Amino acid sequence: MDPIPTVGAFDHGPVGATVDSDLHAIHDLRMDMSGELAGAFVQAGTVHGDVHFHGPSRPAVIPRQVAAPPMLFVNRGRELAALDSALRGETGVKANGSRIVALTGLGGVGKTALVCRWVHGQRDRFPDGVLHAELTAPSGDPVDPVDVLGAFLRALGVPSSEVPETLAERRGLYRSVTADRAMAVVLDDARSTTQVRELLPSSPLSCVLVTCRELLIGLLAIGGSRVQVRSFDEDCAIELLRQYLGADRVEAEVDAARAVAQTVGGLPLALGVAAAMTMARPESNGALEWTARSLAAAESRIDLLSSADDLRVRAVLDSSFRTLPSIAAQAYHALGVHRGIRFRVELVATALGIPDSGAQNAITALEEASLVTRLRDNEYQMHSLVHAHARTIVELEPRTPPAQLQQRMLAWYTHTAHAAVRAVMPARPAVAAPERDDDVVLPPQICDRRFAMTWLEANRGQLLAWATIAQELRQQRTVLQLADALHGVFLLYKEYSAAAEVYQMGLRAAMTLPDENLEFHMRKRHTRVLIRLGQTGQAHEQIARMLASARDAGNRRWEASALKTLGMLHASTGRPDLALLPLMDAWEILDELRRRRAIGLILIHIADVEAQGEHIDVAYEHAQQAKQILSELPTPDKANAARAAISLGIICVHTGRADEAARELHHAVKVLSECGSRADLARAHDGLAELYASIGDDPAAARHRTEANSLCPHRATLNGRSQ
Repeated sequence: MDPIPTVGAFDHGPVGATVDSDLHAIHDLRMDMSGELAGAFVQAGTVHGDVHFHGPSRPAVIPRQVAAPPMLFVNRGRELAALDSALRGETGVKANGSRIVALTGLGGVGKTALVCRWVHGQRDRFPDGVLHAELTAPSGDPVDPVDVLGAFLRALGVPSSEVPETLAERRGLYRSVTADRAMAVVLDDARSTTQVRELLPSSPLSCVLVTCRELLIGLLAIGGSRVQVRSFDEDCAIELLRQYLGADRVEAEVDAARAVAQTVGGLPLALGVAAAMTMARPESNGALEWTARSLAAAESRIDLLSSADDLRVRAVLDSSFRTLPSIAAQAYHALGVHRGIRFRVELVATALGIPDSGAQNAITALEEASLVTRLRDNEYQMHSLVHAHARTIVELEPRTPPAQLQQRMLAWYTHTAHAAVRAVMPARPAVAAPERDDDVVLPPQICDRRFAMTWLEANRGQLLAWATIAQELRQQRTVLQLADALHGVFLLYKEYSAAAEVYQMGLRAAMTLPDENLEFHMRKRHTRVLIRLGQTGQAHEQIARMLASARDAGNRRWEASALKTLGMLHASTGRPDLALLPLMDAWEILDELRRRRAIGLILIHIADVEAQGEHIDVAYEHAQQAKQILSELPTPDKANAARAAISLGIICVHTGRADEAARELHHAVKVLSECGSRADLARAHDGLAELYASIGDDPAAARHRTEANSLCPHRATLNGRSQ
């Protein structure tokens, strides 16, 4: 037979060696899906003589390309266990032969450090080495897989002169070389599934670990599994500071350490920079406190955390921002205007003037880029440093004017707050409700009482902040609308100091508008809070002004409100006999005006005051009457009817009606657990504790006292009032 021409690099026997048996000899040969052959190969029928085939040999030095395991490492037990599980085959499937695990998370969260730790701990599982490549260049551009394959092949022992030129050839040779090897391939900061797919080894003994800020859905589609890496909680963050600074130093300034951990949101990269800032101080005493104070100012936080040459928080976040699609970048910009780190999809939709489906798409892109975290349906949270970065984007790259975004967000909070209060307190009339605005996208569940209660509780601070913003923007009508919505919140949560501030803002706003009714209502609310805070002198002055304006205007409804407020003042100073006179006068006026709900409310006050004095039998009748009136309104006022039941139950305890007391107080607990304030619910449990103590059931009394303390540890006495 004719001699066989040589192809590729191999040694053969004497020239003219012939084939004498049916044989296909292939060394390190793999065929890809397109049918291409890569690597040194020969195909023959029968071979005569000594023929020696030599492909790329295994390297003299086994590649171990990942960095040394981090010297400082805080518990990542959950993530390490997830990596172990993926390698054992408990999650995911093999893609192209190798197991793939994608580690996702915010830049600087420690994905690469985690991988280095895990790989070094699994050295025996990868006797053929560990390959590593950065898939994003310092410029932020994706690295071409053809360049990475070239580097990998050379690391695996292929001479540079024999590394093919094209992507297809390099890919085929790479798969051939790795076919029987047990290796780990670490691909850092991947930008696309295509990048990763080209770099997958073909051995079922190998494992591919991919770090990425944005979830690469394609990796999951080809059988990869995901491990999400999150920032540290406060305990782990402080432990990392201990490792940097020493336990003694951190313990000496543990409050400052806690403040630093909270300020940087537990992000490991930022914690490292904060530790370096602390160590750079010439004096060690108080250095951590200095760092905490320096980082407290949000406007300079990102700059301070970006001063180190190779530890730049801004660069990490800038890189994530630059890759966002346009609509997601707009949402990121809008969230930089927002004053808090928690937000809902509907807020973003309203701010950007787009449907909630478009806002959801934008936020999903932010979530996939690890810039926000989903808390529950339609509710998300930004990392505190991401939020600080978004605020700098507002200043450096303005898109929608910030004032316009603020106006839209103000409208969203105002309308959502009023809708929530209507759901929780349907019988409470609004004094300054906003006009309908079809551009405001409300949460679809806001009419549900339980959802509305949860939303109000979670957003009390936000509503206060936006009321202040409205005042700064001189939007007096919006200030009033938010103050009116917050009145319902304050009734629920009894936050009197905050209420005094908001009502004072509302009063100032009302005085700039030609609406005396709004001014009177804000003054009344402000005065009643002053009474709660024990500021009786200021309260006296305001009551005098209320009575004067009511009588000058001939407004009997105002006069009844002023008299009721005067009765509340006297009752708060322990003078029930003085309190009864104005309260009874107010009742008489309200009866003339046929204001049924207002009558029911004032009867609760009258019953409580009478119970303090020598009129407890009359108090019993008035409490019963209050409960009946409030229960039988066209829109029953369940919460205030339950408050009347508390007063009635406590009166029954003091008059020996134990069965009736138990019935009324347990009824109040049931109702207020669904729609009332924690303070009123605590008062009901206090009443039950007194009841069971009076009949000798000490264990039951202790249980209710404990429940009351847990609900409202700083509550007032049993003689709390409804307003």
